[in-house]
Amino acid sequence: MHLKYENFSFTEEEKGFTKFYVNDVRAGLLEYAVVFSELLTQNMGVELDLRINEDLLDQVIIDAVEDLKRLVDFHPTKKPNTIKEVAYIAFWWLKRKPLIINNSISKLEIDPNKKAKLIFVNERFLLPYIEQRIFDFNKDIVCKSPSIAEFEAQWEKARKFMLYFLQYRADSAKSIEAFLITSTLHPVRALTDNFWS
Repeated sequence: MHLKYENFSFTEEEKGFTKFYVNDVRAGLLEYAVVFSELLTQNMGVELDLRINEDLLDQVIIDAVEDLKRLVDFHPTKKPNTIKEVAYIAFWWLKRKPLIINNSISKLEIDPNKKAKLIFVNERFLLPYIEQRIFDFNKDIVCKSPSIAEFEAQWEKARKFMLYFLQYRADSAKSIEAFLITSTLHPVRALTDNFWS
């Protein structure tokens, strides 16, 4: 395991884990953390001091990419698909928990139910991150049902199941990957990658 981001051994272009790739993943996570922080602050109705511990973030990326590199080395694939990549990032994110609230949660003057949600801030960060990476919200969906509202209600329920899974059941990258694969079967959302062909 690499403990320093600077010492990480990047791969050649054909293996996909170049310095550009790793820095792009890192920049994407940092950029999304800013958006998430703003949305969470707005949702909570109180100013939150939400930060990314960049040393932990670097370790998340190193661990995830090391695991993905190992998969490429021992399996007949050149680059893992988006679901596998997201699953490994999510797994290591949950292990390292780099998103930190610097406020004293117990002293925040907000609804106790909102306060309870802050305990799982890393899991709440991952849910929309995963959705962004796997589902394409810009594509129109063709449904057999005339009620798109019904499908949207189902999707909200599916999101709750995903969050529950991330909070209490995610014990390996493989389990996260399997859960995400089954989540792609829901007919409401288009996918960002061609997983089923």
